[in-house]
Amino acid sequence: MHADQVPAADFPAGGLVPKRETGVANLHTLYPEFDGRGVTIAVFDSALDPAAPGLQRTSDGRPKVIDLIDATGAGDVDTSHVAQLQDGSLTALSGRQLRIPAGWECPSGKFHVGMKPLYELYPEKLRKRIQSEYKEKEWVKHQATAVAEALKKQQEHEQAHPNPTGLDKQDREDLDARLEALAAADKAFKDAGPVLDCVVFHDGSTWRVCVDTSLTGNLGQCQLLGNYRETLQHGYLSRRCMMAFGVNVYSDGNLLSIVTPSSSHGTHVSAIAAACFPDDPDKNGMAPGAQLVSINIGDGRVGTMETGTAIVRAVAHLMTCRDKYTVDLINMSYGEHARWSDSGRLGELANELVNKHGVIWCASAGNAGPALNTIGAPPNLPGSQPGTILGIGAYVTPPMMEACYGMRECVPTMPYTWTSRDPSGSSAGRYITVCAPGCAITSVPNYTLQGCEQMNGTSMASPNATGSIATLLSCLKGLGMEYSVYSVRRAIKATAVPLTSPGADPFAAGSGMLRVDKALEHLKQYHSSQDKDVTFVATVAPNDLHGIYLRDGGIDVRHKIVEKAVSVRTQFINQDAADPVKQISFALRCVLTCDASWVQVAKYVHHMNSTRNFAIKVDARSLPEGVHATSVRAFDAAQPERGALFELPVTVVVPILLDPTDPTLERTLSLQPGQLERIFVRVPDAASSAAVTLRSLEREKDHRFVIHAMQSVPHMSSKSCEYYKMANLAPGCSHHETFKIEGGHVLEVVVCKYWTSLGAADVRLTLALDGLRPSAPVLAMTAAEVLRLEVSNALRSTEMAAPQVLLKGQVCSYRPTSAKVSPLSDDRDTLPDGRVIYGLTLTYGINVLKAGDITPDFQFLSDTLYESEFESQMWMLFDANKQYVAAGDAYPSKYSVRVEKGEYTLMLRIRHEKRELLEKLTDLSLQVTFKLPSELKLDTHYRYNDALTGSRRASTAQLRPGLRLPVYIAPLALSNNRTSKLSLSAGQLLVGHLTLQPTRGGYDKAVRARPRPGRQGPQPGQFPFRYFIPDVARKTSSKPEKEKVSKQEEFQTALKDFKIMWLGKLGSGGGDAASNLLDELLVGERLDRICANSAKLQTLDTTLEKDAAEVVRRADAVLADVDRVRLLTYYGRKNAAAEDAAVKSDMERERAAMLDALSRKGVVLCECMERKKPADVFAMATLANVQDLMNSALEFAEPTELKLLPFSVRHALANSRYGLALRYQQRLTDDKPTAENEQKLVDIYERLGWRHLAAHLQRSRAVRFPADYRPM
Repeated sequence: MHADQVPAADFPAGGLVPKRETGVANLHTLYPEFDGRGVTIAVFDSALDPAAPGLQRTSDGRPKVIDLIDATGAGDVDTSHVAQLQDGSLTALSGRQLRIPAGWECPSGKFHVGMKPLYELYPEKLRKRIQSEYKEKEWVKHQATAVAEALKKQQEHEQAHPNPTGLDKQDREDLDARLEALAAADKAFKDAGPVLDCVVFHDGSTWRVCVDTSLTGNLGQCQLLGNYRETLQHGYLSRRCMMAFGVNVYSDGNLLSIVTPSSSHGTHVSAIAAACFPDDPDKNGMAPGAQLVSINIGDGRVGTMETGTAIVRAVAHLMTCRDKYTVDLINMSYGEHARWSDSGRLGELANELVNKHGVIWCASAGNAGPALNTIGAPPNLPGSQPGTILGIGAYVTPPMMEACYGMRECVPTMPYTWTSRDPSGSSAGRYITVCAPGCAITSVPNYTLQGCEQMNGTSMASPNATGSIATLLSCLKGLGMEYSVYSVRRAIKATAVPLTSPGADPFAAGSGMLRVDKALEHLKQYHSSQDKDVTFVATVAPNDLHGIYLRDGGIDVRHKIVEKAVSVRTQFINQDAADPVKQISFALRCVLTCDASWVQVAKYVHHMNSTRNFAIKVDARSLPEGVHATSVRAFDAAQPERGALFELPVTVVVPILLDPTDPTLERTLSLQPGQLERIFVRVPDAASSAAVTLRSLEREKDHRFVIHAMQSVPHMSSKSCEYYKMANLAPGCSHHETFKIEGGHVLEVVVCKYWTSLGAADVRLTLALDGLRPSAPVLAMTAAEVLRLEVSNALRSTEMAAPQVLLKGQVCSYRPTSAKVSPLSDDRDTLPDGRVIYGLTLTYGINVLKAGDITPDFQFLSDTLYESEFESQMWMLFDANKQYVAAGDAYPSKYSVRVEKGEYTLMLRIRHEKRELLEKLTDLSLQVTFKLPSELKLDTHYRYNDALTGSRRASTAQLRPGLRLPVYIAPLALSNNRTSKLSLSAGQLLVGHLTLQPTRGGYDKAVRARPRPGRQGPQPGQFPFRYFIPDVARKTSSKPEKEKVSKQEEFQTALKDFKIMWLGKLGSGGGDAASNLLDELLVGERLDRICANSAKLQTLDTTLEKDAAEVVRRADAVLADVDRVRLLTYYGRKNAAAEDAAVKSDMERERAAMLDALSRKGVVLCECMERKKPADVFAMATLANVQDLMNSALEFAEPTELKLLPFSVRHALANSRYGLALRYQQRLTDDKPTAENEQKLVDIYERLGWRHLAAHLQRSRAVRFPADYRPM
């Protein structure tokens, strides 16, 4: 290559972790020794990896991560069991022997032990990688060898015995069974992973922890750790996984917390804020000198979503940790959308943390834009004061476009298309404080096997701002300047730089781009202001809103002047402890201004330590269609250049009024990258859906657009009232979508050219509203009626497709089987001033009759998190063996669980400071929706008689405005094949939708469109439908009626059955009572003696030597009384099923008792053949006698019948037919999956030489059969 062909080597490294944009690079230059030093940042996220690049030391050599906490509880291990040391070893809960190193000191001699399934500590991606490696290394190769050997033996036998008979045929069946077993094992392969044994002890000065990462019990090979804050130690779960972990011990050693990253997100966020690379400063975070406290709020049990429990624990920790360290800032790159803003438990605690303890809290604004009202919590945290949390939006700059995105052409600085927008639809406030760069390429956890990764989002903008503010605080501390959370917030807002590019959006950027260098100068100049420790809380009557937002609510801004009363309260930092002299002397003369002529407000207000009131008048009658935003701001009359002391946002939407006879709209839009157009339409009350068509008017190239529609509905999350789609439009092509809307609420439709889509583009937007709707918003019917409803379209003439009702789920309700309210003793659940948090634990039993998907839902609490009055609503699901299956929390639609047939236990934990509130929920109902195997369709008709007779189903119909079309819905036939398999019972519910759709619509095949995950919104033309189940008809018997008996005979029969039942219940420990009862029953009739001996037989253990002789004696007694000829005659008849019910019942009982006796005796004889004792039974324990028993049983049943299966297994083993033994044992295990049955499978695998199968089951047995439930 010639020298002139060598490319320039000036890589724009400054764009990888952007620092120039916020001015933090300038501060590093001016004050290199104040680069975050002396500042501590708490990161509320998925826990960071303390071994990740750049997270070991600060710029001045101090430890970077000074605490590592799991607030979720996902890493908890119950270590309340105390094991005794014997011969230098402990017996672990997993059954392993743990060898204790000689150097360990434990003066008390108490070793707490517990166990943790390894995969519970892995994020999903890591778990899948380790599972894949394990399968390839420990399964695939050995399985292929086993299959090859089994196939070879089968083929050899086929060649030697082409037409097998007798024993050869059984040998062939055995070889076939081996291949079947191997194929079934491949199909059923699941890797639940091993368990980690954990040991906790006190060495006399502190708690010590050893996690057996060797998986062998050799603790000398494992690292001895202590509480992370005290020791700053971390270990690795394995060299292969590279997952670092720390530990903390709580509750006097009874609870161990293993802290691991639940995703790579927290490490990336932490590195943006404060990573330190002494040898490569371009890779540094914003504050390389700052220290970090990592608090995991992303719970791995619920897809790393935050939970109320985790956030409360995180906040409580920062309130109570000041004797150990003081946290200056929080970064929280997490959030959800709240349904209201006026109250919430988390908001109350946030107010306390910020306004009393003076912690600056930064949080990501969210990635839900570009529509308005998409700002989420925590910036818009329900119950918190305006400005409590600094909301951070995201923007992108040309250096970032080059370094991070590799764009061939840069566009001007602009907000990202997806960054969330103000204002709040519920509180009217604006919560985006400033914006910061929203992308970085920086460190991720070592388990990803990569040193760095690119991520973008407001999740990246928030730590950029947090780290920049940390450097600002470091400078203030280093320069000896006093500040408060309030003075810093005002300085940040006053010095932010507005965005001015074509893609700029005032609703996305707050006050503008953060500039901490300018903020420092501002604080230098005004740090001694009398309002340094004061904030002003402005609210609007009557509901204490945080602004004025005129959009819906029945106010027609075209014709009405609106006047609002405003209250502004003066609040000191830590108000209760504020200096009374300062409170008395505080006085500030303020000037009120607004730059909008359509807003009028008083010119002056004099503030003191009290609440001041004034009015704001909004006259929007002359405003054009669209959205208009301004603010009423208050300035210090003596120093107005300091910037606004407080501001009250005013937002007005003037919607377009469509022609009611033709509600359509067309617009031609010319858009640059990142540029958007907002259209607001007044939606008629009768409207139910909207159709959007976007057609490209370009001729040469593809362009990418975002279509985002949003309505603001009171007490509804913005996510539930939106439609979002990203579409790539080829030249001349169009994209068409129909989505559901709510009548009576203004609809915003945003068309935005995606910011990376280069070049200008013209498109034509068409919006059309439809009003197809039923006469009731929620439809319900029972099987006792034909439901009549009316369908109308008040907006336009529409051809409607045939109405369709599809039922998709079966809803069952459950009441708790137990409820317990108790104070939480975990050290993480401590609030200041000795306040106690209580927990309510509710337990429910769920019987799943058929494998499928279920969705648990506590409707009383559902779909609220940040706005909830309660701190937690997490549930966990366990199978009959106490194995953890799944978990869920606030949003039930996210937590559909695939379950197998069986009994399950669901536990719910609700938390609150007030015990009396929890006591009210002790009878809380659980609803579980079982997904139907296939949808059930209800027939729809236009005539009542057609619904009765099932003729002429509904078809397409023309609906004119004002016409109401009757529709009749016929009930289900509950006795047909499909419904009879659903196990329906009275009072249950089937749920689904009625669908009403126009026939027009469709997609242009040349368009590539994709929804954003989780943001498709409600489906158009769908209306909830509920079908109540009445008393279900049972099949009538065609058999002859039972012969009538006298009450005396009926009593005697019932009494005998009762005695036989109690004979079995008394068991082997029944003593004289059981013996007397048995003697009494044995003098009865033949069938009574059979049932009595059979009941006694079932109390004996066929595996115990002491019971062997008694088993044989009782089995022989049963067999002696059985009339085999009569049984053979009965079951040999073709019409046996039509016999008298009493006869049939007696025959079935006799047959069952006989098979059970044969099976139990056969098992005992096989056991004795192996043990060669006891002597009195061993004499008859011959293979010939065993075969005779089996032959007798096979006259009446197949070897796979459940009662015969234990004997079938032992018989096959006795004949060395391990393939058949495996087949029978597998069926037993499938029917009753217990550790005992599984061990029998392992024994057979060992006999077959399939050690990989045996090892695979043994590896995860403690996971699948734990001693107790996973901690809540």
